[in-house]
Amino acid sequence: MNAVRNAQERFGTTLNSIEADHFNSFIDSTGLVDLPIGGRSFTWMNKAGTKLSKLDRFLISEDVTIRLPDVRITALDRLWSDHNPILLHIDKTDFGPTPFKLYNSWLLRDGFDNLIKEEWELLDSNLKCHEKFRRLKDKIKQWSNNIKTLERNRKTVALEC
Repeated sequence: MNAVRNAQERFGTTLNSIEADHFNSFIDSTGLVDLPIGGRSFTWMNKAGTKLSKLDRFLISEDVTIRLPDVRITALDRLWSDHNPILLHIDKTDFGPTPFKLYNSWLLRDGFDNLIKEEWELLDSNLKCHEKFRRLKDKIKQWSNNIKTLERNRKTVALEC
């Protein structure tokens, strides 16, 4: 939609107020939020640089702004296009602790698949998923430490020969 919301979003051309009213009505009726863009006031420019408009934007539901209050939009430098790319980013989000790390090398080790299958089957089916992963993480740590100890012992024996 090559539409702007008000006269401040245009430079070098006149505002089509009917088009702006329709665009604003659409945004209002859908319950979307037009977040302010940092970095630039306008996101489009003609080749001569005499006409500017804010045509690019993110329209976000109000629920998203409540759940992610740190969401920001920044207009970046124009390179090849007559539009400035806009970047949606979140300053910080805490998704909680990582359930566990999985190293691809573990998948190649004998016994890893069986360990996961056996331990998963032993877990109480009424446990929440994050609790299952926490317990599985503990078992994987034990298994990994045992593997490391065995490898160190084999290395020691091999070096003694």
